[in-house]
Amino acid sequence: MFSTPTYLVSRRQTTGRLKLLTQAGERYPADLVVLGIGVRPETWLAKNARLEIGELGGIRVDDQMRDQSRHFAVEMPLK
Repeated sequence: MFSTPTYLVSRRQTTGRLKLLTQAGERYPADLVVLGIGVRPETWLAKNARLEIGELGGIRVDDQMRDQSRHFAVEMPLK
């Protein structure tokens, strides 16, 4: 297992297993790869609407996914 910042430069699948190569030249066998990317929410509209922003940078919601205006916080997929 490796930690960030590590850059994966190639992967190959042989006999059902993956072989990963990092930018530093390290090689790792793997059955499964979990990728985490640093997505940051765009909150300018929420800030302009004076909604509370949580400590992780997203709109603060209650346990029913409602913001302070009592609307539901729903993410719509982009096409």
